[in-house]
Amino acid sequence: MRNILNISRWRLSPFDLMVYVLWGVLLLSYWRGINNKIPFFKNYTDELEIAIVVVPIVLALPQIVKRIKPIDLIFCIGFALLYLLNYVFYPENHIALDDRLLRCLFTVVPFFIYGRMLDIDRYYKGFYRISAFTILLTVFYYFSYAQNVAVDVDTENYNMSASYNLLPHVLFVLWATFKKQSLENIGLSILGIFQIIAYGTRGPLVCALVFFTLYALIFSDMKYARLIKGLIVAMGIAVSMFFYEIAIFLQLQLQNFGMSTRIVDKIIEDELTDGSGREWIAEALYDILENGKNFCGYGLLGAERYVGTYPHKIYLEFMFSFGYVVGILLLFAVVLLIAKAFIKASQINKEFILLLVCGSVVKLCMSGTFLDDTIFFILLGYCAQMLMTKKSLLYNWRR
Repeated sequence: MRNILNISRWRLSPFDLMVYVLWGVLLLSYWRGINNKIPFFKNYTDELEIAIVVVPIVLALPQIVKRIKPIDLIFCIGFALLYLLNYVFYPENHIALDDRLLRCLFTVVPFFIYGRMLDIDRYYKGFYRISAFTILLTVFYYFSYAQNVAVDVDTENYNMSASYNLLPHVLFVLWATFKKQSLENIGLSILGIFQIIAYGTRGPLVCALVFFTLYALIFSDMKYARLIKGLIVAMGIAVSMFFYEIAIFLQLQLQNFGMSTRIVDKIIEDELTDGSGREWIAEALYDILENGKNFCGYGLLGAERYVGTYPHKIYLEFMFSFGYVVGILLLFAVVLLIAKAFIKASQINKEFILLLVCGSVVKLCMSGTFLDDTIFFILLGYCAQMLMTKKSLLYNWRR
């Protein structure tokens, strides 16, 4: 625990501060709750929140300008033009485009540059501390306040959003646990997984399980690899033999702690793999593609005109937005970028790419739109960085 909170030895440049603030932006939601109880300052919560994010970016601008490359400008300006051209070619999408214009272009797409400039070897320890603290604070908040709120549609939507926001931090602590099997790391990983279960959303749990499984299987040279693989096999056998007994035990324990049993309930009732009620969205969009403009698509966020929401599947979103041909080509380009970067990257960068894939691509196959997903754009930028350097580290960090 001392390692999590020890910041006295940190020597932060403005750029470092910006990197850490953006990784720990989820903590601002808890800071708001504290600040809203402080006289005088509670009147300026929104302004202070903006300042906490913007000031480090402004201070880091000289370093950002030195490190920025043509590809950063080409990507961000090109994506902005693509977005704005949708107003010209798909004017019927203007309502949905208006809703996401500022967020997408100013707070999501620039994370490509963040990924391009990110050196995970340098920031690993800081990210770990931030992720660990985020998990602890989330669990404390949930048991102190959130679990006592009456469950309704708004609460379920909040839980889903909160669970996906917490996901990158849980994945990071899981990663740290693979690298160092300490009691601290194992405890934090268990807390993070149980918090995701407490929110009652399946998607983030699937992402965490995919990351856990792929990491254990791919990186066979890690410490205690044989032991961990053996434990995975043993756990699989135990779960298959005592599936419902384990599920009922978990259900009772979760109820005792006042946590959501939604996921376990679905396991007991054989409904875990059932659809989430969104199957009709995919069916409707595929029907529209088959009978309409399947070559050029319906533009960014075009699905909202027909089904009132995004497709919840990144591959379908690409095909519906850009048409079958261009959509599949773009998907292939994304997969090729990730694959080539993964092959070329060093060990620690490979592991971080896997984390980003599970935190964005796997997630986007179940929920969300890539236009809102900062982790997806970090992934693209990080993979571009890997391909542009022989050493898989783009920048010289000596100051």
